[in-house]
Amino acid sequence: MKKSSLSSVERTMNYVSGNWPYLMPFVPDNALPFDKGFGIGEGVCTHPGILDDSWFRSTGFHEFSRSELPGGFFCVGCQNRGGSEYLFMMWYSDGRKFWFYDQYVVFMGSGFPASVKRTGERLAKALKNWEGTSEDILYSGIGDRFWKKDELR
Repeated sequence: MKKSSLSSVERTMNYVSGNWPYLMPFVPDNALPFDKGFGIGEGVCTHPGILDDSWFRSTGFHEFSRSELPGGFFCVGCQNRGGSEYLFMMWYSDGRKFWFYDQYVVFMGSGFPASVKRTGERLAKALKNWEGTSEDILYSGIGDRFWKKDELR
């Protein structure tokens, strides 16, 4: 990875840890920096070579939930789509999957309720749900909705 990409990932992870510090204990020590480029995202991941671009969008839970993943898979970071930015977090542990994607800032337009605080509240709810169930947790901020595997086509 280019040195410029590494510094960009470092800034991203500093932003993540500064705004959502309670998610940092979930980040494993073996997570590596990755930069999938503008519109996809950057952050840290235990297995950056298997990342699928389709996971980094509001309906990415469909593809993620069907993907074969190695045990201990983990990924977190931010995505800049030009007019807005998103926090994403996903992992596979003990036969269960966690996928979270939420918009935390909108650069263009008005009347959009996206905020770091709102994303934090939604993330806290998703993490609480993870602890309170044995099912997969699949949350898309677009529509503010948790999805169950049996609802997916």
